[in-house]
This record gives sequence, structure tokens and C-alpha cells, in this order.
Amino acid sequence: MWVEFKRGGETDDPFSDDEDSPFEINTDYKGKIRGQLIAYAEATINQQQRTHLYSVLVMHRFTRLIRWDHSGTIVTDKFDIKKNPEILGEFFWQFAHATDEVRGFDPTAQLLKPTTEIYQLMDEKAEEELPYPFDYIRELFKQSLDGNVPRYKLSVEDEKKGTCYFLVGKPRHVTPGLVGHGARSYVALDVQDKMFVHLKDMWRYDSNLLDEDKKMQCDEDQDQVEYGHSLRANAPHSEGETLTYLNRCKVQNVPHSGLSQRCGYADHAGCLEGYCVAWPSKCLY
Repeated sequence: MWVEFKRGGETDDPFSDDEDSPFEINTDYKGKIRGQLIAYAEATINQQQRTHLYSVLVMHRFTRLIRWDHSGTIVTDKFDIKKNPEILGEFFWQFAHATDEVRGFDPTAQLLKPTTEIYQLMDEKAEEELPYPFDYIRELFKQSLDGNVPRYKLSVEDEKKGTCYFLVGKPRHVTPGLVGHGARSYVALDVQDKMFVHLKDMWRYDSNLLDEDKKMQCDEDQDQVEYGHSLRANAPHSEGETLTYLNRCKVQNVPHSGLSQRCGYADHAGCLEGYCVAWPSKCLY
């Protein structure tokens, strides 16, 4: 979570709560503020293994809470923190006491410490040359470990093998943009076989929110996957009782645009249910 401060009050608010006007205020200045917020959210989600992300926009005495994921953005109504400071205080208190999963960390991705055996295994495999002409794969894997890039162990549910684990560093490719499939491509190390594989990570549409034609198209796309790992269709993991505050607020289920489950050559994230912060809000897709 990050907090963005603006000094201009309502003049720095890129959104409008007026029912007679568009929610996104279409001026160059306020469009740049929205673009700034989107850029921060995109950079964070692309750098880390996340299902979603929260931010706070403070505009002098007014505040909005924002929730980001690959389906879109949920923005709360504006509230006055001088008149009602307990709203923001309760939000921070509940966020501080929330689980990592509720905060948005992907439970199927484990951040590795340099002292662990599998972290050191990545360094060892990066130095073991492969027979010609396949050594370029090892070189690409070695490049993904350069610098202080965080390393992860990703779990993947395979219909035949069960749970498989892959070690990754920096992705070779990240699809730009926050809303969408969010595809990332890795040269990964299979923990069991100690072999390099191509791991493609992307979000797919939740079939429960699609019409029949779209479901058929998604099924056809999945059938065309070339990598040997089957796409999983396991039960979703829930984001849980997500950050409620004030007894006049309650958790509400906000429908997303459909992007809620990852898939790819090897899928490693579960389906995320559409719970959001329970302040009156609008959704941007």
C-alpha cells in the first residue's frame, strides 16, 4: 500500500461524486493525476507477486481509498479526514492486522531468502553449462538473477502431477498496462526435475461471469496451450473479510469485469473473489 499526498484539496481530485457528471473528470491536469496513480499501481504489481493492491489518495483534508487489480479499480467516495479522522484510522488499523493474502500478496508465490537451499540451487544451475545448442536457455536464466531481483518459488496445480514448484527471478517479458491479462514470461527452474522450463503467467476470465460464447472462446484458447502443464481449474481462494471500517459499513461483493483467475503455460495463482473496501465506491474497468 502507498499513500499519495496532494496539496490542492478538491482541485487535485481526479474523480467526481456528482451523479450528474462523469466519475472520471476529463481535464488534462486531472487526467495526469489519474495517470500518475495508475503508473504507481502498475509498477508495484509488475514488480511483486500480487493479487491486488491498496492505495490512499489524500487531497489536503479529503481522502479516497483505492483498490487495484487486473480487473479494474475500485475507488471509494471522498470523505473529510478532519471531520471524520476515525475512518482513515480504522482503515489503517484493520490493514495492519490483516493477513498477507488480504493485503494482496499472492499466497502461491513464496519470496526466497539468500540463505535457503533452493535460492542457492538457482545460482548453481545458472553456472552449469548445457549441451550445445541449449546453453542460451541457461544464460537467459542467469540474466534473470542479475542484481537484487527478488526470487520466488511459484506453486502450480497440474491435473496429472499435482502441485509443481518453479523457481523464477526477473520475467523476460511483462505485458504493459494494469487492466488485462497481465502476462509475464519466465525462464524458470522446475524444482522436482531440476530442468529449465518456459513459464507463462497470465490472468484469465472467470467463467462464472462470462456468456456461453465467451466461455467457448476461452476453452478454445486454453486447448491451444503448447506447454505440457495442464491449466488448473481448482477452487478459488477467497480474499476474505476485506478491510471494513465503521459499523455503518459492511462488506459488499462488487462484480469484476471477469479477469479473476490466472492461467498460462503453467498457472500459479488462484481465483480471487471480488470483495472490496466497504465504503461507498465506484468501479473503473
